[in-house]
Amino acid sequence: MQAPRLTELKLSTPKDYDGKREELRGFLLQIRLYLKANQEIYSTDDKKILFVLSHLKGGTAGPWAETYVYAHIQNDDIIFETFNEFIAEFQEAFEEVNTAGEALNKLRTMKQAGKTADEFI
Repeated sequence: MQAPRLTELKLSTPKDYDGKREELRGFLLQIRLYLKANQEIYSTDDKKILFVLSHLKGGTAGPWAETYVYAHIQNDDIIFETFNEFIAEFQEAFEEVNTAGEALNKLRTMKQAGKTADEFI
């Protein structure tokens, strides 16, 4: 008797990521939600990493994914680290350099009623 075949939940798949730093958090959130909803299918670190890599296309993300895969080929096999280590390396490559500083700068230059935040307060 065969085990029932697992099928993915009918959720919208994450949009491909092209390396835009300001879109990284949203991309990772969509990836985590999708993997969590389909955890029986993406049950190993390798499957999770391959899923993420399949969504890295264009911009700077596509070449990064290709370089990452080639760096992990050993004796005609691809050897990945853990999913958490992969995500840490991925975030290091693409996260905004100074998120807090950039947020503060955006607040300072934001305008309401024609005035900056400093002037408004």
